[in-house]
Amino acid sequence: MKKQTRREFLVRSVRGGGALALLSAVPSWVLAQQRHSLAYRERAFYTMGSVATIRAYGESKAQIDHAVTRVITEFTRLDRLLSIYDPQSDLSRINGAAGRNAVRVHPEVLSIVREIRRRTLETGGTFDMTVEPLMRLWGFRGKKQNEPPSDQEIRLALDAVGQHHIDIDEREGTIGLRHPAALLDSGGWGVGYAVDRAVEILKAEGIESAFVNHSGDAYALGVPPEEESEQGWGVAVPNPLSPERMMFTMKLRDKAVSTSGNYRNFLKEGNSRIGHILDPRTGHPAGKAISTTVISASALEADVLSTTLFAVAPEQWRGILDERGQPDLIGVLPDCTIVEHMGRATGHLHVQTHQPFEE
Repeated sequence: MKKQTRREFLVRSVRGGGALALLSAVPSWVLAQQRHSLAYRERAFYTMGSVATIRAYGESKAQIDHAVTRVITEFTRLDRLLSIYDPQSDLSRINGAAGRNAVRVHPEVLSIVREIRRRTLETGGTFDMTVEPLMRLWGFRGKKQNEPPSDQEIRLALDAVGQHHIDIDEREGTIGLRHPAALLDSGGWGVGYAVDRAVEILKAEGIESAFVNHSGDAYALGVPPEEESEQGWGVAVPNPLSPERMMFTMKLRDKAVSTSGNYRNFLKEGNSRIGHILDPRTGHPAGKAISTTVISASALEADVLSTTLFAVAPEQWRGILDERGQPDLIGVLPDCTIVEHMGRATGHLHVQTHQPFEE
């Protein structure tokens, strides 16, 4: 495959938005006009703390614009429900009442928290939405720490972490936190859920070919019309040790992909980095690998699993994935060895490692 210059990739990285880049040597709208009569639109917008991009084909620009406008509205609605930075969101109201009383929430929030709790139990606590006290302790919520927390501070924070602190009352429609220091976090699942909702809306509006990307969580719907082989959308995942370079590329069709790693969000401690993905079982930064990319049928599952697998030893990857049957994993070890685990999602997955860029 032809090597690509650093400048070409950086342009595509910006267009891709976040940890994933959508490959296209020629602008998609040019190819679209050359090879088919479908309309094409590309939109980028800020939501849920980062930039999301949508590229879609449809019968008309009006159809696409209407569908994308609905998607943007949905992202905004979900952010108002799930943001831990908005004091009026349902999650913030739950956190604000921790240890005192339960809060009546939107039925959708009740359903989501119940689903995330189920997935947390499946991971044995490796993934846990109550990790927020640790995120604050380590300084990932605005207030930077001068030094890592002490073992005692970590132990105290861990007392407030765990699914046993969440009290869901289906009949009353409420959620409460039993420990006064317990806090819910939407990281590792909120964006994945939103991407799935975006895809549902696009399908309902008759869009059969689109790529939705938000900060490393993406879904490839159908096939771009210019893709002659019908393998899918070309996606690039950066080298976690050198994010301006591609580590590998793949073709995805009707699949979600999520990449987790500590190479974009970290704190500096002397000459070392403290990554933002924390292990809720130990209270310390997670990561036996430097990057985990999961391909699955839903963005929510890909989001949760990429975070989960990042936190455990590579020897455990196969067991976790085999229990679920479908997801694929591409993990990058500290020596940049690529470990592939192919499940049933491999029908339209074609991985190709790239050489370094020409400067």
